[in-house]
Amino acid sequence: MHRRGYALILVIITASMPLVSFWQSAATADCALVNSRNDKVSGISTNSDLLPEEAIKRVTKNLRAYCCEQKYLRNTVDANGNDIIVCDQDKDIPTNGYFPQSTYLFDHLIDVMLRRLDGNEDLIYPDVPVHEKGKERRELMRNYANNPDGNMPAAIVTSTNQYWNIDNGVLHTLYNEVCDTANAYYKNLRSNTPAARELPNAVKLCKELIREKTQYELMYARMIIDLQANRMLGKSMTTHLVDYYANNRLMTLQSSIAEMVAAFTTVNRFVVEWTRQCSM
Repeated sequence: MHRRGYALILVIITASMPLVSFWQSAATADCALVNSRNDKVSGISTNSDLLPEEAIKRVTKNLRAYCCEQKYLRNTVDANGNDIIVCDQDKDIPTNGYFPQSTYLFDHLIDVMLRRLDGNEDLIYPDVPVHEKGKERRELMRNYANNPDGNMPAAIVTSTNQYWNIDNGVLHTLYNEVCDTANAYYKNLRSNTPAARELPNAVKLCKELIREKTQYELMYARMIIDLQANRMLGKSMTTHLVDYYANNRLMTLQSSIAEMVAAFTTVNRFVVEWTRQCSM
């Protein structure tokens, strides 16, 4: 099958979210959707879990910023010589400076939703609220990882299942809605375009990305479990050694020394008495 446009760009999957692009941005693609200073792409409704209003605005700004950067959109003048301002990079480009280099709305929808769900404050766009469950999970795992005394592995497993269980894990469910949500919006807006015909492959690649992200998160949890189990083992061994040597053995030694001191004191008292009697 012809692979035009299926250049899936993944910026390394660590705790971070990838900047995703499912097509090569070689044409104006969806720039016409943002050919004004409207705050939001018309036709995308608010979804409280994945796309709150702030997220839709950021999707719009990121798409417009890239279209303007590539000169697919420009400021013009009307028939009366009045300026028609479309591009205003100072207002559109996010303050953290990075966003998908794509003219496809689909890419920007995926990017913003994934950043929200990741829960990492360094990755979320400053004007978009982080998803509370994503933030909750990220802080929980960070606290586990930073606990110097270790944690019971079972507690970490329980927490991980709460978010990533395949049947009812809250984040597993939300992540698996990302591609379908972007697909539904894109179909509605671009149903009669060449891009829409390529959409099934883009959705397939998106779902592969989600699977990789899920596997990464499970691997991250396993690393924390190993780390914390080793810390707990070390702490238990240290406690045992301190208890055995510093408390048990040392107390026995102190008791023996005390008995020896008492014995020597008694002997010394008799020696003094006998010496006095012998000198009489």
